[in-house]
Amino acid sequence: METKITRNLKWCLALEPSLIRKLAAEIQVAGQPLSIWTRCSDDATRTFNDVDELLAYPNPSDRKIQRLTLSAGTVITLYISSFDWTNVELEIRGEDDFVITKSDRILRELRTGKPWYSFIRWLNPSIIIIGLGVLIFLAVGLLLWAGRLRIESSHGSSFLEGVFMGVAMMIVFTLVGMFRDKVFPITTFRIGFQETTYQVMDKVRWGICFSVVIGPLAKGIVALI
Repeated sequence: METKITRNLKWCLALEPSLIRKLAAEIQVAGQPLSIWTRCSDDATRTFNDVDELLAYPNPSDRKIQRLTLSAGTVITLYISSFDWTNVELEIRGEDDFVITKSDRILRELRTGKPWYSFIRWLNPSIIIIGLGVLIFLAVGLLLWAGRLRIESSHGSSFLEGVFMGVAMMIVFTLVGMFRDKVFPITTFRIGFQETTYQVMDKVRWGICFSVVIGPLAKGIVALI
């Protein structure tokens, strides 16, 4: 009996060299050659003879790795992307026990590559914006109910105001999404120059989290004491 399993995942990953070596070791199957190729930001496909050659790639920003494929013949294929909606695809075929065991081991290794900010990556900008809109709406409603706020508007300008707000929300949504993709990328291949970039951006990420969350929270706690 032959079993085939396909996993399509969306995990935030920061792949450092040691993890890539472990994944390659798991994918390597006796009697099957290990194939390694990448698709880079300059639209070039690069094939590597082994893991050492891959890890020696300079990975500059103008030619950085965007997709990595590790394959052992037709038995195992692992595909990791930095921009696709489903950024991890794993396909294994073979005997039932082999497929299940190998799938569990590869996914266990991949989980170790989740960076600390992975939970932030999945904060949907649309939900955040809608939530802020609901809070503003509730606040205005309470002020109106308490008689602390009066709104005077003409029918002629209400339509234009609505259009303006809609366009503004779309712009904000787009900017928040671009900011998230830049500062909290879904996948980072920490090879060559991109390791230095990752370390620099990690300091930026911690600074943002401190200024937005930890700083105000600490001030609030101090104010309550």
